[in-house]
Amino acid sequence: GIQFNDSVVTIYADAGGVPGAELSCSDGGCTPGAEAVAIGNVTFGVGVFVSVACWANGTGGSYAVDFTESPALANDECTTALPLVMGPNVGLSNVGATGSLQPGTCRPAGDPDVWYTYTATAAGTVEFSMCPADGGSNGTIGTNAGLTAYSGVCGALTQVECNDGDWRTAGDCNFTNSRLQATVTAGQTVYLS
Repeated sequence: GIQFNDSVVTIYADAGGVPGAELSCSDGGCTPGAEAVAIGNVTFGVGVFVSVACWANGTGGSYAVDFTESPALANDECTTALPLVMGPNVGLSNVGATGSLQPGTCRPAGDPDVWYTYTATAAGTVEFSMCPADGGSNGTIGTNAGLTAYSGVCGALTQVECNDGDWRTAGDCNFTNSRLQATVTAGQTVYLS
């Protein structure tokens, strides 16, 4: 892990042997520790540039860089969203996700995300939660997880609700997990990212 305060890790595309467009960036804040940056849609044999920097008045230090590859996710885009069922849906992951251009009001476009759908069986209110039933921490989400619900169809989605998992946002459970509610009609499909 990075051993200096307020690290910034940025990955750039290779533009003919020089850093090109920014592909991903992560600012670890002021706490020393591991910094994780994910990029997707990489091409075999095409390099990237990695920048490790101290933000503003940060103090430099030692660090290690570790690269891992993850297979492409089936539900990385809206058009390949996986269906959710009523009740617990376990074994889900966003490891290796890439960013979508569909923004939410509580998270910027381009944040790594995965997509799911839920089709309502009756009219009413449905809750989507990354929290365990008892409201405590599930211990598996190690970052500030966001959850956004949309109505419509891929390419023409309208945000219904958004929760970024920030401890200052009402509806969170144990700081980093998100939940939200949406009013639905019978047969309506809700997209989640």
